[in-house]
Amino acid sequence: MARQVNEDVTRLPKWAQDRIKGLERETENLRAHIEELSTNEVPGTNTAIDQHHVYPDVDLPEFSSLLFYLGSGRDRWHDAVEVRILRSHPDRLEIRGTDSGLRIIPSSYNGVRIELDR
Repeated sequence: MARQVNEDVTRLPKWAQDRIKGLERETENLRAHIEELSTNEVPGTNTAIDQHHVYPDVDLPEFSSLLFYLGSGRDRWHDAVEVRILRSHPDRLEIRGTDSGLRIIPSSYNGVRIELDR
């Protein structure tokens, strides 16, 4: 059986109390930010971030571009793929490798896998 945890932090060293208070503030700020993003509705948009049922989807301004960083790098010009809906053809996606070519690999009858061609 699990032992009950005493949440009285006043008996902890001062540095631990300060650290816990800081983490609680950070957690509350992040929750507020998630809530703000989750309620940010953009009427009539054609772009949203799918939160996979963990949080509500987040609407983005119409025709927004999304950047996906592949691998461990975060260099926009070498490690990213940009995806957007074309303004001239709103029924089409444009997918660009930034400074790299793209390798497109069929993965099912209605899906593909996209990799940077390095």
